This record gives sequence, structure tokens and C-alpha cells, in this order.
Amino acid sequence: MPMVRFHNDPDLAIANAFCAAALRHGLYLHPRHNMFLCAAHQPEDIDRALGAADKAMRDIPAMSSHA
Repeated sequence: MPMVRFHNDPDLAIANAFCAAALRHGLYLHPRHNMFLCAAHQPEDIDRALGAADKAMRDIPAMSSHA
């Protein structure tokens, strides 16, 4: 169960921005909780989630450059 954290983000501002950006791209993540995977997730689901996470990361470059 992964949990995304950013370096030097004690108030979780970057994590919140990342999760909000991920949601805009169709991926629901929670900035303060584990991100669950299960056997029902197919390779295509994982690829789609990674693509959304990649887009979300690009949406927050100013914040993530401080991480």
C-alpha cells in the first residue's frame, strides 16, 4: 500500500496539491492515507493511474521543485 509523501512538506501542502491535480486527471488519491491496490486492478488500470499521476506531477512543478 503506497503512500506518496514529499520531502520538506510538513503541512502536506504539496501532497494536497498533488492529490487535487491527480483527481482532475481521474485518479483519486488521499494525501493523508495509504493508496490501495487490489487484485481487481488490471495492468491497464495501473497504466492509467500512473499516467494520471505523471500529469498531476507536471501540474505542480513550482511546488514539487521545493520537495
